[in-house]
Amino acid sequence: MRAKNIGKKIYIICDNVRYQYAKTVREKAKELGIVIIYLPSYSPNLNIIERFLKKKVLVNKYYETSEQFRSAIISFTKNKSKKLKRSLLKYIPEKFHLLEPLFT
Repeated sequence: MRAKNIGKKIYIICDNVRYQYAKTVREKAKELGIVIIYLPSYSPNLNIIERFLKKKVLVNKYYETSEQFRSAIISFTKNKSKKLKRSLLKYIPEKFHLLEPLFT
C-alpha cells in the first residue's frame, strides 16, 4: 500500500479485532507513516453492509431453522445483481469515499 502511494497520507480504518491492536501492527504502521483509526466497539451505523443486511435479511423475517437463516445470509452476500447494488448505494452517505481494493 505504501509503495503504491508514496508521498500520500494513508489512513486505515479498522474494527476492534484484537490482532489489529498487535504491537507489531502498530509499530509497522508508524514506521510506514500510516495512521490507524479504530472504530468504536460496536458501530453498525458505520458498517453499511451490516445495516443493509439487517434490513434485507433480518428485519421482520422469521427463519424456522438456523440453516434457513444461514442460507438467507449466504444468498444475500453472494447476490451481486444491479438492483442490489443500487439499493446498497442508498445507504452510502454523500461524502463517503470508496477506496480501490488493495488486493485482488
